[in-house]
Amino acid sequence: MTSWPVIFSSNSLPPRLRTMVVAVVFLLGLATACTQDGATHTIRISGTEGTAVSGHYIVSTDEVRITERLEAKVPQTIAVPTPGATVSCFLQKQSASGVVRVEILRDDVIVAFGETRDPHGIITVVTP
Repeated sequence: MTSWPVIFSSNSLPPRLRTMVVAVVFLLGLATACTQDGATHTIRISGTEGTAVSGHYIVSTDEVRITERLEAKVPQTIAVPTPGATVSCFLQKQSASGVVRVEILRDDVIVAFGETRDPHGIITVVTP
């Protein structure tokens, strides 16, 4: 049996450095686990061009909840920064006329949508 030289051994590291190495490996593993599905989300607002909307969207994971205020005019597309998240969008049309449609896409596939034609209508969309 061939014996290979030991280039790296955890026993050869000082205790403090060994703890740091273990912590870095743990954090890398945690980061990989948190983003393991790798999906990306997009919020797409469409309808009658120029129609103003306001509201907010929420990106949630087990560890983080991010709320972003949204003031926009149709059309608008928003890339959501957190993979593997649940995405919610709450918008109100700021006019009596026009149509507003909100779609949430996951990897370019529509997974949730809502639409309103009502004067000052409200749309609530949440990913499954």
